[in-house]
Amino acid sequence: MNRRALISVTDKSGVLEFAKQLKEIGFDVFASVGTARYLRENGIKVYELKEITGFSMLMGGRVKTLHPNIFASILARDEPEDMKELEEVGLAPFEVVAVNLYPFEEKVLGCMMDVEDAMEEVDIGGVALIRAGAKAHHRCYVATSPDDYSLIIDSLKSGVDGYPVRRRLAQKAFALTSRYDSLIAHYFSRLELPKALPDVFYQAYTKKKDLRYGENPHQRAGLYTPVMAVSGPIAGGRQLSGKEISLNNMMDMEAAYNLVMEFNEPTSAVIKHMNPCGCAISDDISDAIAKARAGDPVSAFGGIVALNRTIYANTARDIVGPKGFLEVVVAPKITEEAVGVMRQRKGWGERLIIYEASKIEESDELETRWLKGGLMVMDQDRTQELKNRVQVVTKRGPTGREMEDMIFAFTVVKYVKSNGVVIVRDKMIIGVGAGQPNRVNSVKLAIEAADKFHGGCDGAVLASDGFFPMPDAPLLAIESGVRAIIQPGGSVKDEQVIREIDRFGASMVFTGIRHFRH
Repeated sequence: MNRRALISVTDKSGVLEFAKQLKEIGFDVFASVGTARYLRENGIKVYELKEITGFSMLMGGRVKTLHPNIFASILARDEPEDMKELEEVGLAPFEVVAVNLYPFEEKVLGCMMDVEDAMEEVDIGGVALIRAGAKAHHRCYVATSPDDYSLIIDSLKSGVDGYPVRRRLAQKAFALTSRYDSLIAHYFSRLELPKALPDVFYQAYTKKKDLRYGENPHQRAGLYTPVMAVSGPIAGGRQLSGKEISLNNMMDMEAAYNLVMEFNEPTSAVIKHMNPCGCAISDDISDAIAKARAGDPVSAFGGIVALNRTIYANTARDIVGPKGFLEVVVAPKITEEAVGVMRQRKGWGERLIIYEASKIEESDELETRWLKGGLMVMDQDRTQELKNRVQVVTKRGPTGREMEDMIFAFTVVKYVKSNGVVIVRDKMIIGVGAGQPNRVNSVKLAIEAADKFHGGCDGAVLASDGFFPMPDAPLLAIESGVRAIIQPGGSVKDEQVIREIDRFGASMVFTGIRHFRH
């Protein structure tokens, strides 16, 4: 009796040559209805699985391969007892199982079709066949993609024990079925998102690329993108120029790009170690770039610059013109001419990472934070319509210019590590205080930066990501020249803070929203 192979594939690429080579080695090929028809039409003799099961298919194709004769032939161990039992019922073992799954990912991804239609794309028999072949890898080769065919043929022809190959294919097979099930479970979890966080959180990711290194050069790192959800603007974007990218680059790029895309007006931001050291809005994107880089010119060196406008050649000249090294430039669109201009910058043009973000719609994807042995999940910190919800709590209300600066500042502070404080004047950051264990230190740092680079805080506004538990920090700001403060409110000493602000004739508003960022 010839050796046996089972083939049931949706993706027909490479299967003709695979079946032909199996037959040359001495295999009989058994196939499901559609695959058998395709092979016969191309001149390959093949047996249908109904010759083993006694039926072709049931329920319009829902049941084709789910039969004990098939699974016994795959799962039988290479032991006398199992082989004898197969022989007694007229069966023989399958040594090769090649199966593709229904394209649930391609058909359901992104469109969130209704449950009834989505369930028709859920493969049952294919998953069972793959798992059976992987479980029996001690003697069975399992192929889950056309990439596996040549590996199997080479192993069969080599004349040596193919166990290492079979084990590698089994690992790939189990990873595939795990990802497939996670994808389906994630589909269901997204259906429940408007109601509550899912009881069980599923998401499957595939590796897009290796990164240069992690947070430090001795740490490995890779970029993985979600299977079921659309990749984000940075994870799904493309690098146009520059050195190999690192994990820190990706993190800073994500923060910088997300910040500038909060605004409709021409906006630029400079991020350093996940904190904005500069951000500005202007009528002209080149002016916004200049102001963002001037926010803290020392920290901007080696920073990540993001824009919310297309970078054309003239904008590229403004980016590379000033002194000071940049590591990354990221924007929603960058022309080829602009790339050429930036790469010509003597001294660092070739090293500059030029990155074009992908265009995506706002999604409802949850945010995750990893712990050792655990995962935390939360809603995204969405931008709020502040103008309609701010509460003026002082005797003097803010001027129109102050209110515009405060709205800008409170949006920016969402991207500052807590305790986060930003000082803004004319829609331009002039001071940042980030990552301090108390808010007083954050205010001091922001004032110091404003004094050093912008001649002080006169006429500026201050935004805080959390409330002020005591009057000390806001009084430091007012005494330095800040004229208006925006903060969440909610401290038990709010009234005391308000009285102190009133004493100086300044203005303060509460948002009722906190923007902690750890």
